[in-house]
Amino acid sequence: MEIGIIGGGAAGIMAAIVSKRSAHFSNVTLIEKNEQIGKKILVCGAGRCNLTNRKIKPDRYYGAPKQFIGTVLNQFGSEQIIDFFENLGIEVYEEEKNGKRKGKIFPVTNQAATIVELLESELKRLGVTVLTETEVKTLEYDSSTEKFVVETTERELNFDKCILAAGGKTYPNLGATGIGYELAKKFGHTIIEPVPSAIPLRVDHWLMPRLSGVRITAEVTSIIDGEEVHSDTDEIMFTKFGITGPAILNISREISVHINRENKQNARMRVNVFPGKSFDEVFSLFQDRWFARPDQEVLFSLYGILPNKFSQTILQFLRIEPTRHNELLTTEEKKQIVQVLQSLEVEVEATRTWNEGEFTAGGVFVKEIHPQTMESKIIPNLFLAGEVVNIDGDVGGFNLSWAWASGYVAGEAVASGVD
Repeated sequence: MEIGIIGGGAAGIMAAIVSKRSAHFSNVTLIEKNEQIGKKILVCGAGRCNLTNRKIKPDRYYGAPKQFIGTVLNQFGSEQIIDFFENLGIEVYEEEKNGKRKGKIFPVTNQAATIVELLESELKRLGVTVLTETEVKTLEYDSSTEKFVVETTERELNFDKCILAAGGKTYPNLGATGIGYELAKKFGHTIIEPVPSAIPLRVDHWLMPRLSGVRITAEVTSIIDGEEVHSDTDEIMFTKFGITGPAILNISREISVHINRENKQNARMRVNVFPGKSFDEVFSLFQDRWFARPDQEVLFSLYGILPNKFSQTILQFLRIEPTRHNELLTTEEKKQIVQVLQSLEVEVEATRTWNEGEFTAGGVFVKEIHPQTMESKIIPNLFLAGEVVNIDGDVGGFNLSWAWASGYVAGEAVASGVD
């Protein structure tokens, strides 16, 4: 039996290992365009590789019915992912912040290279044929021979079963082209238009260049056509072009779909640097400071709670002289300060480019895939895994988990009944 896997990313590598383990006597070939496999894994988690997340559940994913996603994740969830890598010899730990476990799982080495090199070692040990610097040009099914014919830049290959795990369109600098969508479409699959997700947002606002470099924890909310869509609380960072950071990446999906897929505007976001607190609570917090030191400059009443540059710029924005004493602030000015800190609303002009998006939202329509096996409902013996499928998740190990899980399910299914 000849099994071919197109795409040497996380999903493809997992599928290759699992299929070879299950179908011992089959020939498994992994085809990768780049000079090495796993290039996107190497940049995952800022180079530390956020392997998975203990908080994985279907409602952290988008693009498909929760039942479909759950069917796949139930076969290979976070605990199975952790076991898989520990069996390869990789020790892991769960990230903590302020004494609280975050759910994010990393290798103790904090090096993504650890993951890639041990995966490469396992592929070699199992005898999987890995073809790097081999670009797939066409994928067809020959009904006369009942084989898949893969035309590459190097040669023609024939397979009895094929797994399409060619990835999405993010990080074209790492070789992403979206070829997987083209190949699937030629077989009759419906492609939901891919757009970048988990992506910084461009905001044309007076504050942006002046706050550039400021990091702060905040609640951010996406607002589309006047309706609140998604909120997240985490760190954000202001830049010359707009805002980025984990919280922004987690609310960017719906905005990207609205702007890039639907070609619409009227997308906004609201920033609240006092998440979980009411207006009255925040007003009381500052009122106590203003009353305690009536002769203090108003700028210093914000210091110690907010970053210095942030404090200075917000007062500039409100046209409140920073050297004025607290006792000279009017009630209206006090309310303005609290209001802008809790509900700074700005228009989103656009998203950044594919090279700055972490994931792809879009891909093969899941109604055309069997969730128990990831096999195509249109072409028998063709399986799909990873970003080529219209499923993407939150930031924090969810997308890599989907790649491992869907690759595992496809790898098990493709080997079913072979040996």
